[in-house]
Amino acid sequence: MSSGEYYFNRLSEKERKAAVQGFYDYVTRAERSQVITHERLRCLFKQYCLEVLDRRPGVTFMRYKDYTFLLVRKLRVLKMTTSRGEKTYTVQPWPPELSPDEQKKAYLTSLKQLLTTEPLSSNHNKKEVMTEVVGSLVCTPQLREVLMQNKFDVTVTTTHGLADDAKLTFPPVVLETVILAGTQTPLKRNILPVEIENTSTCHIKTLSCVGFLDGSSDFFLEDEHRISSRHESALEIPPQSGYTITVVFAPKTVSLYKDTLIFEFLDGGSGEKFHIIRFVKGRAETRSMEMLRPTAPYQRSKMRPRSRLPVVDGVKPPRPEHRTRMDRKPAFYDIPVSIFQQMTIGEPQGALKELLLRNDEETHRERFDALLWIEEKQMHRDIRKYDRKKDMKAIPGGYLKLEVPGLAENRPSLLKGDQIYARWPGATSKYRGYVHKVELETVLLKFNRTFHDIFVPGMQYDIEFTFNRYPQRHQHRALELAQGLPKGVLFPRSGLQKSHHVATDKPLILYDPDVARNPEQEQAVKAIVSGQSSPAPYIIYGPPGTGKTKTSVEAIKQVLKVIPGSRVLACAPSNSAADLLCQGIVKHWPKREVLRLNAYSRARTRDIPDSVLEVSWQYDQETKSFEMPLRNKLDGYRVIVSTLTTAGRLVSIPIPAGHFTHVFVDEAGHAVEPECLIPVAGLLHPDKCNLVMAGDPKQLGPILRSKAAIDHRLKVSFLERLMTEFDIYKRQALSELHNSHYNSKAVTKLIENYRSHPAILKLPNEEFYDGELQERADKIVTRSLCEWEHLPKKGFPVIFHGVEGKDEREADSPSFFNIQEVATCCGYVKQILEARDIKVTVTPKEIGVISPYRKQVVFVTNMHAASLEFLPIYVCVCVYMCSLWLFMWA
Repeated sequence: MSSGEYYFNRLSEKERKAAVQGFYDYVTRAERSQVITHERLRCLFKQYCLEVLDRRPGVTFMRYKDYTFLLVRKLRVLKMTTSRGEKTYTVQPWPPELSPDEQKKAYLTSLKQLLTTEPLSSNHNKKEVMTEVVGSLVCTPQLREVLMQNKFDVTVTTTHGLADDAKLTFPPVVLETVILAGTQTPLKRNILPVEIENTSTCHIKTLSCVGFLDGSSDFFLEDEHRISSRHESALEIPPQSGYTITVVFAPKTVSLYKDTLIFEFLDGGSGEKFHIIRFVKGRAETRSMEMLRPTAPYQRSKMRPRSRLPVVDGVKPPRPEHRTRMDRKPAFYDIPVSIFQQMTIGEPQGALKELLLRNDEETHRERFDALLWIEEKQMHRDIRKYDRKKDMKAIPGGYLKLEVPGLAENRPSLLKGDQIYARWPGATSKYRGYVHKVELETVLLKFNRTFHDIFVPGMQYDIEFTFNRYPQRHQHRALELAQGLPKGVLFPRSGLQKSHHVATDKPLILYDPDVARNPEQEQAVKAIVSGQSSPAPYIIYGPPGTGKTKTSVEAIKQVLKVIPGSRVLACAPSNSAADLLCQGIVKHWPKREVLRLNAYSRARTRDIPDSVLEVSWQYDQETKSFEMPLRNKLDGYRVIVSTLTTAGRLVSIPIPAGHFTHVFVDEAGHAVEPECLIPVAGLLHPDKCNLVMAGDPKQLGPILRSKAAIDHRLKVSFLERLMTEFDIYKRQALSELHNSHYNSKAVTKLIENYRSHPAILKLPNEEFYDGELQERADKIVTRSLCEWEHLPKKGFPVIFHGVEGKDEREADSPSFFNIQEVATCCGYVKQILEARDIKVTVTPKEIGVISPYRKQVVFVTNMHAASLEFLPIYVCVCVYMCSLWLFMWA
């Protein structure tokens, strides 16, 4: 079965409609007649998945269990007959408009067709037949309208009244505390009586069945004759009479609840079977959730055309007086006009498309240059979404303070030195301001003196954001310089060479005893020191928690100790990852020989560890920025640690190729290939340097914005490309009697996990890591919560808690929050901290809460602080919990 079939249903409603319409168009192109057989329909759907959907790697699809119901649910089936023993279908899209009579006729026609289909006729449970039929019909908007209407002189009402969309809405159920997943008994309940009236003067109406579409256990029905609980019973309602059914809402935890209530009737006059549906909604919350309501309605900022006006330059942030001279700055590499001309509705066309489909040595630079420009084009478009009218505040120091909601989660991303444009309404020019300081959700700007002189507090200015192209410029230069690298670095097709092999006759004395006890980690360190893979990169491949960074750090220290005159450049995509490398190195190596090279835009915050600050170059208190050492000072360091982009400054100085004998790139799977080449191209010497990359291509890759760039494999990291395209990095079979293995001269797979409980490891181990992962974590820690009373299954420390909540935003902030998830999360935190049925005492600093949105982080922190007298829990973007994993989703 194709991946297109398997993932078809995971689309949004908008994408799903587009996909179904695409399938309909495909059918009409493939078949001159719109009447097709059942088997032909199956065949066409499979072909559509293989030929169309599977070629779109940026979109996921899910299979339907029965292809017959693909058309029943999403397209209009008008005709079902028997011809030569086969079912025949007529496939047509729904007309845009139908009169009420046409809607009713179409409903009855579709209902009869569904009731005669083989899957339903073989089903003997009346309630299951009803829910399957209505579930198919309710997907079509026109039929949904008919189902919601009172018909055949039958009305369904409630004392609370019905909205236009036929919703039965319960008053909120207020819970004293958050009820967790393991609790099965509801503490409170609300009821809502529903009146069924037969307004006919002569015909009996038979209530043959009633039930919920999704079968939620939080809603149930009660009635005198127990029609709702008996599958085969029915009740006749005489003319001018009625019957009451009570809907009960008994929530078990904080959430939003919804279901579809279905009534099935038989008309005594015409003999027609018909349905009436009502949408039931309920909400359970705690009293503390009231403080989390949005403070103001969300206002979406519309993308507006930018004005082409003269620009008045502002005041740039000060730079250190004695700056390191950069003799080889990257060129601007502006987006060529041809890129704009060959992009149609976001998709490349013509020669550009042909270039992107190639993946060879000859087009390496041109292809990645084009992909970077396509991504940059999308970044230019995305940054405009944040343009809006905003006021600013004048603060001491000659700054203007601008509030930027979403800044904390890089929406938009702003760094020191970035440019922001401002103008007042009706101005004939706009002013360019420069970011002097970035705070949590505000930036401090300085414009031209004229702008500050005429600045009016409280005035709404037109604010336009830009992004810093400096990282893109470094990547384009890296692609240009990479043309001088030996082919064995970027395209290691041939066997490994031994020309750079370093003799290591004496056994290595490792600094880290944990590495010495791990055979795979020790093997990787020895292979790196010996340089057996050069000029091909050496890869440390490790799933989460297997010690990739620890192995890299040990290898760096062994290289420095064993190889005289060696110099190491250690890089990572982010500051936090680079700091982690630096912390590991300075544990056993003299700090005077280690330099942590920080970007000019990086602020000195409490997040930077003290051991990293000790080996960082001077921080200028006047300019509030880290300085760059002079060229002659750099020669005194044997290890330089930086991010991938900041390593480009070493190329700009320039540091000569061969200065570094070894280049290490940690978390290499998180960076696009051009970014990974920044510390390599221009600094790597074919005869004097070894490249080592550590990472996991199975984990989260680079974050991109352009769908076209993703579809054409810019998202594939350098590490992943090597491991999937070149034989020296692939598994190799020893013999028919032995399992496959990796070539230890080029790659080492780490398999001992030091972080997680076996139950947490099981799924990724079997799905992605060939079942080779071994548990080596401290069992006292990983099993400390396995007997917690709120675990649905004792011994299995994973809870999947589905929260039916509402994603909300407030004011002009792009950041989402979900108060139902916030309340549920804080409920779990409180229960863990107060737990008495576990062998250990859990402290707040041992709990991590993960959220992708800053607003959610703020709300979790505020609610926790308001409801508990504990120390603050750690709420951040990414934290691992080794003893208990809790997954929540809306």
